[in-house]
Amino acid sequence: MNNSRGIFTGFVDYVVIENNLCAYSWDEHGIYHSNSGDHPIIRYNICHNNNGSGIHMNGDSTMGGDGLITDATVEGNIIYDNGINGSGINCDGVADSRIFNNLIYDNHASGVSLYKIDAKHGSYNTKVYNNTIINASNGRWCINIGTNATADTLYNNILINLHSWHGSIAVDAPAFEDFYSNYNIVIDAMSSDGDETAISLSEWQNMGYDTHSMLADSMHQIFVNWENGDYHLLPTSQAVDSGTAIVSAVVINDLDGVSRPYGNEYDIGAYEYNPSETNIPDKTDLNPCKVIIKENYVIFDNIESNETIEMFDVRGSLIHKSGVISETTYRYNIESLPTGIYFWHIVSNQYSEIKGKIIIAR
Repeated sequence: MNNSRGIFTGFVDYVVIENNLCAYSWDEHGIYHSNSGDHPIIRYNICHNNNGSGIHMNGDSTMGGDGLITDATVEGNIIYDNGINGSGINCDGVADSRIFNNLIYDNHASGVSLYKIDAKHGSYNTKVYNNTIINASNGRWCINIGTNATADTLYNNILINLHSWHGSIAVDAPAFEDFYSNYNIVIDAMSSDGDETAISLSEWQNMGYDTHSMLADSMHQIFVNWENGDYHLLPTSQAVDSGTAIVSAVVINDLDGVSRPYGNEYDIGAYEYNPSETNIPDKTDLNPCKVIIKENYVIFDNIESNETIEMFDVRGSLIHKSGVISETTYRYNIESLPTGIYFWHIVSNQYSEIKGKIIIAR
């Protein structure tokens, strides 16, 4: 549990924030990158149950600098159950940036917000690609683009909102300049006046947007087990092979590291359907440990002396902790674990690292 925030930076260029668990900040955000720090990379983090945003970026022109955060990469984060005081990914003055392959669900404000309050300018030329966003029933819009934004693009996103009338995409009227949105899965509620009113997808399409997008099927038809946090795609999901390769310069892999596209076309959302994928690659390369799933066991191989393995579910609850391992291989019986996503840590006297994800699918 954090006090004001989990990780905070100010006036830092080229920062890399990755493989962190940032949860239960009682005042503000899980990760807060601020004050005109350009070229940040924020990836592979888990941010949940924070009072504010999961990830917040703020150009903040009142503090000096140019008041903008440019060339940001926000990739492969899992963000859920954050509070009403900030979006899952909140961007005040973030421009020429990329937000992709993020899983954002059960948040109580917006999913992704691009806007200007404290910054010098709103978002421009920001690419929001292949995210899966499921907003809570008391949330705002899945994607919110505010005044003073221009030339933002939304492709290959799943945007489902459980609120009674808030919907998938809300854009302030002045932010439509060079705005593009297509090949998304949405619900039948959009806004062209920044949250004042909702219109149908067909009315939105008559404005020239999302002409190849589709209304969302039941989540039981799209996802493997969404009620337990597993947003991988079913083989018959409408998201499979329904996306566009326009994103290919940015989106090379999916949230699990699976190469895109796996089939004939890009899939929509953070995950690419791949029935053979069971071994999720270690993205940190800080430790030679490898993990495979075989029969009813997850096997950790090439473990260093005196390390401990910890496993957590998607809500951050510890489900297993080994003793200190003296062998080079450790086997854990997963027969009783339900289908879902699990995270494993390597712990020693020198470090504790989030090393990767395990998918259990039966």
